[in-house]
Amino acid sequence: MHAHSSRFLVYKRQRTSSSMTSAEEHVGSPLIVKFDQEAIRRAMVKMFINMEIPFRKVEHESFHEFMSLASPRFQICSRTTLARDVLKLWDTKNDFEKLSLSELSKSLSHY
Repeated sequence: MHAHSSRFLVYKRQRTSSSMTSAEEHVGSPLIVKFDQEAIRRAMVKMFINMEIPFRKVEHESFHEFMSLASPRFQICSRTTLARDVLKLWDTKNDFEKLSLSELSKSLSHY
């Protein structure tokens, strides 16, 4: 029996159906994703900030080609609009931090 079982050892790196990720399970089946212009724009703003990409790159032909494949319905904004969106995000985060600091100072004043 030992000789028989040694012939059929399970490969350690072989994937079983239970170890497949959800993306691998849906290969070949259509995936419906809700399109959200604003969510993509916010993500694009964060990407440009985090990766320190110059705003002019949003108008580059390669970026347009990539976005047309990634999300065909997405309306790409100009570099000026992207800069405005960055400033809006900055103002929003700045307002949040000011509010948090004022709340903190109120709670510390009780001590």
